[in-house]
Amino acid sequence: MNNKGRITEKENENLLSANDIYNKYQSLFAHSDKLILLIQNKDKRITKAKEIYKNPYKNLSFLVNDIIYELLVFNAPYFVLIRCKLNESIYPKDDDYLFSKLVHDYAHKINIKMCDYLIANRSDYYSFKEQGKLYENE
Repeated sequence: MNNKGRITEKENENLLSANDIYNKYQSLFAHSDKLILLIQNKDKRITKAKEIYKNPYKNLSFLVNDIIYELLVFNAPYFVLIRCKLNESIYPKDDDYLFSKLVHDYAHKINIKMCDYLIANRSDYYSFKEQGKLYENE
């Protein structure tokens, strides 16, 4: 904490690690495949968890539109996506890379930053941020 009692950026990062997010929100995806949007405020604190879809999957472009709509409605400067794949591997497939890139690019155009994209199942997760796959340098 700094001298004004505020949590520093470094401390805040520790509060929002992929592992912390996975453990905190694991109960939301314990029973079905779905996509969860975590909306963050300017301090990167999660203020809302919103289920975007359940199986069967929607069209990819509709999902991107739904996510951008929610980000705008909640005036979110930051967000995290969790794709829950209960009966599949957590390792990204081509559609995960394409989807995360599309969402990242559209959000970036309106000054909203994707902080992580997690692929999770009941026992583990894959974090794009931790694996250096998040497009942060673009």
